[in-house]
Amino acid sequence: MAAKDSNLLEEIDDNFLSCTVCSERYKNAKILACLHNFCEPCLSKLAEKSGAITCPICRRSHELPDTGVSGIGANLFINELVEMFRKREESSEAAGQCQGCGQAESVKHCVECDSDLCRFCSASHGLLAVTRSHRLMTSEEYQAAKSIDPVSVQPPIYCETHTDCQVDFYCDTCDGNIFYKCTALDHPRPEHKYRYLKDAASEYSKDLKDAIDKVKVKENEAHKSKAVVMETVESLDKYYNIEEANMKQHIQKTIDDVTHMIRENGDKLLGELKNEYEKRKINLNAQLKELECVESDMSYAREYAEKLMHYGNAAQLMSAKKGIASQMEELLNVETQTDPTETDYMEFQACDDFCSTKSVGVLLTSIASVIDVPEIVRKGEDITLTIATDDENAEIIAVMKKPDNNQEEITVINNNDGTWSLKTQAKMTGKHEVTVSVSMRPVKGSPVTINVIPQKGLICKFGREGSGVGELNDAWGVRVTKDGNIRSVSVEITDYSLSL
Repeated sequence: MAAKDSNLLEEIDDNFLSCTVCSERYKNAKILACLHNFCEPCLSKLAEKSGAITCPICRRSHELPDTGVSGIGANLFINELVEMFRKREESSEAAGQCQGCGQAESVKHCVECDSDLCRFCSASHGLLAVTRSHRLMTSEEYQAAKSIDPVSVQPPIYCETHTDCQVDFYCDTCDGNIFYKCTALDHPRPEHKYRYLKDAASEYSKDLKDAIDKVKVKENEAHKSKAVVMETVESLDKYYNIEEANMKQHIQKTIDDVTHMIRENGDKLLGELKNEYEKRKINLNAQLKELECVESDMSYAREYAEKLMHYGNAAQLMSAKKGIASQMEELLNVETQTDPTETDYMEFQACDDFCSTKSVGVLLTSIASVIDVPEIVRKGEDITLTIATDDENAEIIAVMKKPDNNQEEITVINNNDGTWSLKTQAKMTGKHEVTVSVSMRPVKGSPVTINVIPQKGLICKFGREGSGVGELNDAWGVRVTKDGNIRSVSVEITDYSLSL
């Protein structure tokens, strides 16, 4: 147990009590709004060149108070831990000796004084009026409690005004720990609202736990999103390497015919591929870096809050409430469920006849799609579909399979706005299937099915005769949209009209 306790304390000292600027144990630790901590001297150096401090960890900018670095809130929790480790190191140098007389062997430990005492000094400690209420524990009891419940054996926090009195109240109005005598002059009711420190800490611990749980969910979401983005980056690298190899192979194949033109055209295409790749890689890496920062911030805030709840006492917990609550609220508002900002789709399509096309191929970076598809068309009317793609040089082919299994090619019209219209006539009733390809590639949403109905006749039936819900009498003024959908029906009921 002693070895486990020692390892845990060493881990806390190495990972939690060292300033990331000077790499030494904190000297009057100050906590920024982003919950990152630094020594006061280190922050003073960072603030020398401007009136603001840029956090060396998360790069967020923080305005300095009017009083400068000294006005930044101290991290009571960390400073208490630093002091505890300092005393622990001092006591280890004189292990087994009484810290009262400095001569006899220590047998007890005073929690309030954080001192080891011999049998005689501990007896005197219990008789003096000033120290009579202090908690004395045997050395074995103290070591066991420190391993099991370190909060229970931490020295108490004393009031800043009444320096010899322990804080026992928490003022909600001032958001600070106070001694009960402070309530009379500095925190009078009803202007101030205060309560027992333990009650306030207990209530806030529940709220903090809920916030930690929510942040952990968001942290997991950010981690999953990061994994998806990383997978996309890897896939993008793979497709880049594959298509680059294909492109180079085709360039090499045609280079014997017209070396200069092929090299010129091939280098241009390689540049397009590389530019597209680098653009997407930059965007994906930027998204990945942002998600990593979000995950790191959430992980740090969660770990800090968890350590504070585990190792900090009530006063330390409540002294950090304001900063933690602000940071938790900010983190919980961060969007963590995101899709990759770029797709991994890139494809090189080779042209076999360079002499006629003057190009070794084309680079496809987006997929066309079919839009504005009518579900029902009457026989004899025109069937019109729209293809959307950003490829101005796209070769679009559309074939319609009719109910009799015969096929016919559909006319394609370039609208010169990034869309193409497909038009044909519905010559027979039944289901028609239209298949569209762009530059020899299937189009998203293809094939589509269109139902051709007779020129006249009932399309659909709804409602019944009557004046109740879902019933119609003397329907008139039926309004139908251009694609055949009923927009509204007017019916006459008694002396007035009602539009449905």
